Amino acid sequence: MRALSPFLLFCLLCWLSKSTQGQQRIDTLLIRQWIDSAWDYSDTKPDRTLTFGRQALRASHHTYYFGELNGLQTIGEAYYTLGQLDSAAFYYALALQRARAENDNKEIGNSCTSLASIFLESGARDSSLHYYQLAINTFQEVRDSSSLCDAYLRCGNVYNTMGNHDLAIHSYLQSIRICEAIGNDEYTAYNYGSIGIVHDKQGNYPKAEEYFLKALDQFRTLNNIYGQVGAFNNLGILYKNMKDYQKSADAYAQSLILADSIDNRRGVLSAHTNLGILNVQMGLHENALTHCKIGLQLAREFQVKESISDNLNWMSRAQMGLEDYPNALINANEALILAQEVQSLEKQRDANLTLSEIYQALGGFDRSLEYFKAYTVVKDSLFNSERSKQISELQTIYETEKKNKEIQLLEKNAEIDSIRKTRLWTGLGLSLIAGFLLVYGQWMRRVRDKKIHVQEKELEVQRRKTAELEMEKVSRELDFKKQELVAKALQLARKNEFLQSLNTEVDKMRNDTDGPVADSARRISRQIRMDIESEEDWELFLASFREVHREFLDRLQQSFPTITKSEIRLACLMKMNLSAKEMAALLNITTDGVKKARYRLRKKMELGSGIDIQEYLLAFPY
Repeated sequence: MRALSPFLLFCLLCWLSKSTQGQQRIDTLLIRQWIDSAWDYSDTKPDRTLTFGRQALRASHHTYYFGELNGLQTIGEAYYTLGQLDSAAFYYALALQRARAENDNKEIGNSCTSLASIFLESGARDSSLHYYQLAINTFQEVRDSSSLCDAYLRCGNVYNTMGNHDLAIHSYLQSIRICEAIGNDEYTAYNYGSIGIVHDKQGNYPKAEEYFLKALDQFRTLNNIYGQVGAFNNLGILYKNMKDYQKSADAYAQSLILADSIDNRRGVLSAHTNLGILNVQMGLHENALTHCKIGLQLAREFQVKESISDNLNWMSRAQMGLEDYPNALINANEALILAQEVQSLEKQRDANLTLSEIYQALGGFDRSLEYFKAYTVVKDSLFNSERSKQISELQTIYETEKKNKEIQLLEKNAEIDSIRKTRLWTGLGLSLIAGFLLVYGQWMRRVRDKKIHVQEKELEVQRRKTAELEMEKVSRELDFKKQELVAKALQLARKNEFLQSLNTEVDKMRNDTDGPVADSARRISRQIRMDIESEEDWELFLASFREVHREFLDRLQQSFPTITKSEIRLACLMKMNLSAKEMAALLNITTDGVKKARYRLRKKMELGSGIDIQEYLLAFPY
């Protein structure tokens, strides 16, 4: 019996190995089913997408690339649909990292495109352009013309949002050129619609209508209902801007019918919201209230707070028109709270104005003034650049008027001199008249000079205001970069914690098994440690750190030449005022290790016992 035991054990292991291989094949098929379901629900039921994506990610065990990559992407897509943009960016960044590890250029480009869309949604337009350019470069390398059409179109949309209309048109034309070469009529139509939006923003309404109708005709030829929904929506906005409210209502109604026919609930949401806004402007407050309520219900279903705020605000305006001020006040307050949560300045501006008008109608003039001031502050923040342009234009107009007045003054003086000479030659009897005209001319000149002096003072005041606005803008940009730097640090910390936990699980699996599984676990463990110890994330982090704290690193190295690279990293994290736990995760050490590292750094910097190193680095350089 003892002699047979090793043989029986060997047979049992062989059977278990075959069983595990068979189970892996079954799991692969199941993972693909989960991935397909996750993408199917990504637009309509993000919670289900999140569930399927997590199941696929867990089941892939970091060995099945397709399942892991798509699991990360579908989780990111679910968070994007739910409006949780930070989480969406985190998972798509992991997907990009995984695709790069596999040198999968196609998925590198797709992940860059998704990250660009997320950053655009969050308002980080420069980051959005950066990732779109990476996507364009990647798709050019692999000669993926279809994806290149899409990337150029999306890049143009970012430029359009930023007001760089020339660059937007250039990107759209690049996309159209590629679309025509490969016969992609669908994306050609999307580009027509985007070009129409540019013309609409510029007030070139006939040209905008021409491109919107071209896009609509092409979508009809292709039987693309989604495209038709967007085209009719664009036409509705255009006709509203043209004050042709009936044509606008017809276009929105057609967009709603088409969106409803294909169960495009986001299209239905957009149509109801736009119809609610339009009916308020037309004075049809009952109709407006009906559409806004439907829009609000759909927005809550999708958990899109910005759209919820928009519908609440216009519901409030409709209720104002119906003199239902209590409900109008409730909805406007909720709209403002949501706008502040999502940090949407446009929605905050609209909600503050609505609240100001409600309190004015109720006779609460103090509260009305309070909200009107808030509205003015937000409006100024939104239109700083536009106001700077307006000030520049006013200055140009002033300089032109000033030169015209100087020319007129010179012409008047010449006329006076001519009259004087004429009067002198006609005799002493007319000399008094010439003298009177001279005195009059001088008086007029003094009056004009005084006016010019006053105008110059007003211009100087405008210049000072412009300088103050520019300083505020620089301050806001610095605050944003600080927030972005902290977010990157926390993201890096979460990544390290995530990889550490994975490594722990892999080590457990390695210790519990042997043979090929243990070898694979060791290889995976080495790869995870390499990812944790990678210098690339730190280089990107330090580059961002330098943008926020420009002199800190240079002055630190000048003041303490013997400081090491790891000590520099610790000093940067302390400068950001991170907790010991967050620093430990970023530096891949324990919290006790952080305390020891702080002690060594303090000793190297020769700080006295009464000086707190954290406070010293926060204030450094002095």
